[in-house]
Amino acid sequence: VPPGLDFAHWLERIAVLMPALGGEESRAAIEAAIVECVAAGTGLVGDVSDTGRSVEPLVRSGLRARVFHQVLAFDPRRAEATFAGARARLLELAAASGPGVRHALAPHAPYSVSARLLRLVRGFNGQEGRPTSIHLAESAAEEEFFSTGGGALAELKQALGTTVDGWEPPGQPPVVYLARLGWFESPGLVVHCTQLSARGIEILRQAPITARLCPRSNRALGGGGAPARALAAAGVPRAL
Repeated sequence: VPPGLDFAHWLERIAVLMPALGGEESRAAIEAAIVECVAAGTGLVGDVSDTGRSVEPLVRSGLRARVFHQVLAFDPRRAEATFAGARARLLELAAASGPGVRHALAPHAPYSVSARLLRLVRGFNGQEGRPTSIHLAESAAEEEFFSTGGGALAELKQALGTTVDGWEPPGQPPVVYLARLGWFESPGLVVHCTQLSARGIEILRQAPITARLCPRSNRALGGGGAPARALAAAGVPRAL
């Protein structure tokens, strides 16, 4: 993906490129990333995966890892089928992984996963004590979409044909929306967190949640920086 794209246009480009990404190309990138992690002294990897291709290389590497199998379906009518397929894939890969690589389901983001699917994933992960990962408060476009239903993400959904008839914006930040769904009642990760307000930080402070910060990708997409000092002052655990 070329540099210099804003968040919504980057997502649009990814949606085009991902289906065409070959297995050999992605495996080479996975292997290179593992080498980089080992060289940097990384002890634990959390990998958000659309394909499961990282599982076998991670098992061979000896790194301890949690693979988060990503799910996307904004239309609530697709929730059950999407959940069933992701759960089956997870269980199949987990059976062949051994104790060093564990697995969980991970909704992509509040703007790309229905409330119904969010609840299904959270319930499944909670039954087995699996933490859940979700991209949250990543861009101003996400905040606008949840506040008004408009903006760059709404335009992207229209272009990709992923709008849902009758959907109404919650009129609140996505972190508040997730809190009202009970999302923060069990352990998990929230990824990016560049748009958190004081209220959002307070929600995370009271929850068994780790804020996973991504300074390189945020800088590349112009998403701004996460309020790392404020998160630290509030006692919210952080990871990179």
